[in-house]
Amino acid sequence: MIRGYVIGPEDGLPGPIAGVKASRRSTDGSLTLIESTVDGGSPRHTRLYEDESFYLLDRSLAVESGGDRFTATSGSVVFLPRTLPHTFHSVGGRPGC
Repeated sequence: MIRGYVIGPEDGLPGPIAGVKASRRSTDGSLTLIESTVDGGSPRHTRLYEDESFYLLDRSLAVESGGDRFTATSGSVVFLPRTLPHTFHSVGGRPGC
């Protein structure tokens, strides 16, 4: 049974990955939410079963999705749809997502 819950800013779900605020298990597969910082980026990859999103707290990310290129800055939301190859990397420091 899925239940609502609140996790404070310094808390995370029990388990091996620090910063997990909501997991597939705790949301019955609805979403995973992770608080993290990016130092560098991600290799180009494609997710087949889930979309990927970021809310940028500070600094900037260079993002490629399919054939499109974007720059995300503080306060931006990045949406990367499943089945489209994508990559991202930090610009000018470590942004918080």
